[in-house]
Amino acid sequence: MKSSSYAGWWVLALVLLLVSTGLSYWRFASLVDLPIDLGPDLSVRNSQNIEATDSSMRVSRGDRLNALNGHAIKDLSDVRSIVITLIEAAGPQANEPISIDYQAVRPLHRFTLTLRGESFDGTMLPLGVEPTDDLVEVDGRALPGKVGPEGLKSIMASRPEAVLGFERRNAVFGGKIQVQQTTLGYAYLGVYGIAAFVLLLLVQLRSRRLDPRFAVSVALETVLYATVVLLVLRYQWVVADVVMAAAVVTAAVTVRPIAFIGRAFTSDSETSAGPFLSFGLAVIAAIAVNVLMMRGMLTTERALQFAAVTGGLYIVYELIAGFARAAGSSSTQERSIYLVGVIVVCALAAVFEYLAEPTRFLEDEWVLYAVIAIGLVWFSDVILCLRGPAVSGLDELETSEIRQAKISDYFEAVSDELDEVVFRIILYRPERSVSLSRGIVGFEVNAVDTALHDAMTIMIDEGARIPVLASTDAHTDPMAGIARTMRIKLATVIPPPTGGAQIPNVHLILLGFDPDKDNDEMTLAPIEALEQAHKLMTGTIWTASLLEGVPHLASETIEIGPPEPAIAPEKVEALETRISELESEAEDLHKDQSGLEESVAILQSHFTEEIGPPIDIASSLVEPELLEGLDYLLESQEPIVIAGPKGGGKRYTAYLAHAQDQEFEGNLMQVDAARIADARGFPDVESIDEMLFEAAKGGAVVVKSCGLLTAQQIKALLHKAKESFRLYLLFDIDDPQARSALESYPDLLDQLEHRELMVPPFRTRQSIKKAVVQYYLNETALRLRKDVLGISSAAWELIMDHPFHGEIEECKVLVQTAVARTESEVLDESDFLTGV
Repeated sequence: MKSSSYAGWWVLALVLLLVSTGLSYWRFASLVDLPIDLGPDLSVRNSQNIEATDSSMRVSRGDRLNALNGHAIKDLSDVRSIVITLIEAAGPQANEPISIDYQAVRPLHRFTLTLRGESFDGTMLPLGVEPTDDLVEVDGRALPGKVGPEGLKSIMASRPEAVLGFERRNAVFGGKIQVQQTTLGYAYLGVYGIAAFVLLLLVQLRSRRLDPRFAVSVALETVLYATVVLLVLRYQWVVADVVMAAAVVTAAVTVRPIAFIGRAFTSDSETSAGPFLSFGLAVIAAIAVNVLMMRGMLTTERALQFAAVTGGLYIVYELIAGFARAAGSSSTQERSIYLVGVIVVCALAAVFEYLAEPTRFLEDEWVLYAVIAIGLVWFSDVILCLRGPAVSGLDELETSEIRQAKISDYFEAVSDELDEVVFRIILYRPERSVSLSRGIVGFEVNAVDTALHDAMTIMIDEGARIPVLASTDAHTDPMAGIARTMRIKLATVIPPPTGGAQIPNVHLILLGFDPDKDNDEMTLAPIEALEQAHKLMTGTIWTASLLEGVPHLASETIEIGPPEPAIAPEKVEALETRISELESEAEDLHKDQSGLEESVAILQSHFTEEIGPPIDIASSLVEPELLEGLDYLLESQEPIVIAGPKGGGKRYTAYLAHAQDQEFEGNLMQVDAARIADARGFPDVESIDEMLFEAAKGGAVVVKSCGLLTAQQIKALLHKAKESFRLYLLFDIDDPQARSALESYPDLLDQLEHRELMVPPFRTRQSIKKAVVQYYLNETALRLRKDVLGISSAAWELIMDHPFHGEIEECKVLVQTAVARTESEVLDESDFLTGV
């Protein structure tokens, strides 16, 4: 189902965010931060910077407030009302401190009195002493018992200079609280602003490989968690406000069950009623706690503690339920687990709250633990939503483009030591064979001609391969003559690897052709190349080859081999179903011989391929004289010859030229002469589909590896391009500044010599080397999301002196490897030592 189907749920998340933000701002924006922490019974839990009328009676922990500014107070809601009234009365003078008078009761107040030998009235008590006070200490020595007023008078008569210690029960004293009037609403807006930013990230950057309902559940979870964070911001005012306490309780109890539902969508268990049952019971628990709190049967602090403990226990239960699902529990068992688990969670939370009452642990401990614990799990949900699920082998074969890229990567890996070999994968069955290769305009699937099909039949029947074993007589081997005739340098039948889909009577064969027709002394590939080809073939690449070739074969029932550890069994079953569907479609595809619309679509998909950095930064990555040379050559419609070392940036130079071309602004097509081959592997421009030239009219064609073509073939290309499209001829030559790429073509030298542009080796292009390295550094750091800011001077010296035999591609790989390896913000020489 498409994400747009859940637009209403995204609107719900946004509305919930706005309502929560407005409610928070309305209830908290006008409140200030008191320098005293009070419990629900108005007992002092912490105090700081309290100005008292009597230094001996400074308010401290354990005292209980009973009045503010002359008004009696019973609970924190009364404190909140008085503070709001005082702030409103103070007006908009934000810089003026507000003085709040308080009256407190101390359960047991101890104080001393020094007589100093003064005369006194024997019928009166000393100033500051009340009849209910008890004398408990004389000159620092405790009395054996408490002494009342009469005993005090006799001691005063006998000890006129004594220091007396008294105890007073429920002593009442007063003082002032000085608070700075500030607007605290910005703190709450900041919390919900971060929540809004996360919602924006979820909308724009969420993984499309996840069910959209998971993203919606994470969005709702984000809003609920922002409300839970209010406990950390202003715990005391949340306790003092029943409305906000109810909101926080609801959020804390339901935030994890919402996550249960979202997680269910990611694990393909959305049909289970367990997560929804969990959420329903959480809602019931939240309603029950809120009702008890509203009716005064439960204090707001106890309700908040219950909610926090429930949220923490849900996290533990979530882990246990996850283990149960991983163990393969049935849906009935899972529902039972959820039902029993949620009841146990709520029961444990209630028992914990009942037992925790005598301890009265401080809120700055349990609040912080609860918010951090829930926050860590919430953060993991956000990361999962942005990153997406872990990718398995068959997940990477979802589209044809990805499958073709996998096969092309295999060709690249096999050809590491065989740069001049053109590789193909043949899907062979006795009636018909197809070839998978990188063709003129990209990946191609073509029917194999009769001669090559017969050669593969002999190869399979005889169990042969190329090159042959050292113990085999090459003169009697049936494939020896075939290899010389068809220019085959390497051929081997690859058995199905572990986890690869299998089709009866279908074989997968890797062929390597020699594209140089003029080379009479063709050498075979080393036998180690065969071992490497078998080693690099994985179940994923094998299956990708079948998916690309099966539509062109008449297939039978498909059998699936034992799955790789990384491939889930259900994915293999889905693949089997998909291959069966492709087999059914294959018959219809073979009946349609025209293929015109399909060919046009293939050609159009390769227009103006991005083959390097963006055009807008090209001026910093290419020498000014090279750009000036392109401007001069583009003034004429004639073809342009670009010569330089392999991998030195010739294609990118042609790409820049096409971007600046005012005459031919149409499509840019690409042809690799090394891939234009007949059955024997020789380059053959006659095999180029005429539709390629039709699609390039008004645009340009880039021909790579022109050194493989004959003079007649290049002339044929020049004739095709005349006034129809711009032709770029790319020649691979190691020393372009020392000799012309056309010296082997005397007939073309006079015609094209003045149209030749030299691209020097990258190791000599010192003026742009730093810019190219910096570009790949920035691009890789952005892609890997790493804060790599630059390169040290020692590393720069190492890079500038490096010969770069692999040209720009080596530079790119070198920088990418260094960025991936480093853990610091600046690359140093140790990050490059392995590559350099």
